Amino acid sequence: MRKLTVRNVGPITNTAEIVFSRFCILIGPQSSGKSTIAKLMSTCLWLEKEACTSLSEHIIESGLAFRNLVEDFHRIHGYIHPESSYISYESDYVSIVYNRDEFSLSFNANENYHRLKISYMPSDRNIVTMRDIEKRELEPTNFRSFLFDWLDANKHYSKENMLSILNLGIKYYFDNTDKNRYDRIVHGNGITYNISLYDASSGMQSVVPLTVLMHYLLSDYFDNYNKEISFEQRDKNTALSWTIVKMVLLKHFPTEVTDVNFKTYYNENIKSKYDQGDDSAQIIMDEMRSFYNQLTKPDSISFILEEPEQNLYPSTQVELLKYIFKVCNGIHPSSALITTHSPYTLTFINNLIYAAKIGEKHPDAVNRIIPREMWLPADIVSAYRVSNGTVTEIMDEEIHEIKAEMIDEISQSINEQYEKLVEIEYS
Repeated sequence: MRKLTVRNVGPITNTAEIVFSRFCILIGPQSSGKSTIAKLMSTCLWLEKEACTSLSEHIIESGLAFRNLVEDFHRIHGYIHPESSYISYESDYVSIVYNRDEFSLSFNANENYHRLKISYMPSDRNIVTMRDIEKRELEPTNFRSFLFDWLDANKHYSKENMLSILNLGIKYYFDNTDKNRYDRIVHGNGITYNISLYDASSGMQSVVPLTVLMHYLLSDYFDNYNKEISFEQRDKNTALSWTIVKMVLLKHFPTEVTDVNFKTYYNENIKSKYDQGDDSAQIIMDEMRSFYNQLTKPDSISFILEEPEQNLYPSTQVELLKYIFKVCNGIHPSSALITTHSPYTLTFINNLIYAAKIGEKHPDAVNRIIPREMWLPADIVSAYRVSNGTVTEIMDEEIHEIKAEMIDEISQSINEQYEKLVEIEYS
């Protein structure tokens, strides 16, 4: 369980409480605060990861440092007010509180944490299609982080290993022989067109980076992780390994091991005996190794997706949603926080929740309509409407689906206008 509480941050002026289930949907009017919540959640997830994978609570030194981190990385300067803003994040692993420029981070049960990859896909993701974008000097923001992930991912799709984009009859590949336009899309028949992604429609420029990156992160990324590790990360891992050694030894030998002698104790009483085949030393070493792997090798992705439906026709929006939930329910079960303006998103998610519900009794019949890998049990979905400075939960407590009246308020209003016009005509 992860819970975020926000007050007086950007458009969020009242107290907003959001429980993030595995899939969390935020819908609401323009500039109401959906992205603000997503960015705060992204930051707290990152702080949680940094704390748990270093086994240190001292990740951020002060409230000012936290404020600068959020506002600089996510480009929301002026949103956090040192005299009035409040942000808290609670999970099974850490508690984080920012209160009027005072900051604290404490552990709950960090030994149960498993490293995850946090992937923030901003609404301006189509900028990665620009010419020579990788050569431009960019500030350390969420967009630059997304760009670096994109540049790691796209080169894995060569002309011999094209990736189909949804059901659009289009494939993507990276052409490293082209000096000007590396990212290309080709018609499925290989004849109609083969063009640069830069020259494609706005919809393709939005959906291709999202689907390509999600596909890579939920497949080859896990195998490639740690193959090209930086010196900085190697140093971090070395420090982490010794921290784990100390933690495990202090747990098993509290009267014999100290902060001063733990390395010597390890070498003389664990490592040496392990090399000699001692069973008890083997158990201790396996515990250390398991904990180290748990904190250094990601096994899932936490996606933050801003407006995945951007620039897409309604039928393509639905196809993209099918893809998102299918891959997130794949070999590496992952989570997604989705901000959206699209009522189709809410309607389709209700179908997936309903499919999971009746699929228990009629699995084969339901599977023919909605494949099982897309089913969403209600207890892994949360949904909120962001408006008027706060958030309102829009999951119906009785039927455990998103409330129908919240799905498409604008269409209802337009229909009411039409009915009034009809009344005038026939009165």
